[in-house]
Amino acid sequence: MTSHLPRLEDMLGPEAQVLLEGGRPGLHKRIIAINGVKYVLQHFRTKRGAIDFENTIDRLHRAGISVQTICTGTRTWRETLRYGHWLAFAYLPGNILAEDAEDAALAALGATMARLNTLEGTPYRALFDRTHPRLPHASFTSRQARVLTPAQNRWIEESFIRLRALPGTQLTHGDLYAKNILKTPDGAISLIDYEMLAYDLSGIELAATLLRPFCRQRRQRQALLTAYLAASPPRLKAIWEEHGADLLFAAAARLALGRKDKLQRTWRRDRIAAFRQALAPPSMRETLAQKRAAYARVIHDTEKRYSRYLHVSHRLATVAATDPGIDPISLIERCEADLP
Repeated sequence: MTSHLPRLEDMLGPEAQVLLEGGRPGLHKRIIAINGVKYVLQHFRTKRGAIDFENTIDRLHRAGISVQTICTGTRTWRETLRYGHWLAFAYLPGNILAEDAEDAALAALGATMARLNTLEGTPYRALFDRTHPRLPHASFTSRQARVLTPAQNRWIEESFIRLRALPGTQLTHGDLYAKNILKTPDGAISLIDYEMLAYDLSGIELAATLLRPFCRQRRQRQALLTAYLAASPPRLKAIWEEHGADLLFAAAARLALGRKDKLQRTWRRDRIAAFRQALAPPSMRETLAQKRAAYARVIHDTEKRYSRYLHVSHRLATVAATDPGIDPISLIERCEADLP
């Protein structure tokens, strides 16, 4: 820790301007500014959690992945008693990956993902989140039982058997959407927000990335996939080449299920806000109305994405069964061609 960095007590003190605050259970996050310089603070319930997080960041650095640098943290028992367990990260400069991302940026992302996936650990285990990754086939068929055809059900079951035999031991980011991918001023790609890191079947995250809004054009998908496969170990490349359709279905189904769960959470929050708005005094109604408007925007956007990923999932189970030799990018395009 260099002398020009603010102390932890300054970062947590009243002189720090809090720009954003939130997080997940067990992982509280705060973005602050001191003297115009931004930092990201992460709070942990236990010392073990903070140590594991710090060791993981170090492991990513050593693997050649551009991630946030740890500036300081809770180091003494006095700091622990006063503040709890904190780590402070440098705020990475850069722009989030846009929908019109250049091929070079997608290629850099593909190479970064390949380096991340070379790190291995306990199969299907989340490092910091309470929910561990799992194959989505059973949940998907259960929720879609009324609309899936016997042929689709049969292919999904066979796909599950094929994927279950593969090692889900590769380290994945777990939340690789545009806001967690930064293009730095020098053109490199950096990853942020590491709470969802998990050992998983890496091809599913690769497939999900090919379906994201920032990777919807053929040239973008080709750039990312070519760079990823070029930087991957031969066994991961072989898994993708043999099981691309299976991995794409698993990715689309996970994305659809995740959007449905998000919709249900947001609907519940909106209903609670509506109840509070009805009972609130006039001075609070405008604030609650703004909150409900924000929920409405989230619901609208999430419904669109849920519909898209659900449609792709259904089409994948049909097209992959009837045309098993189709390449993954052409398969995606076939499944997206008749989107409503």
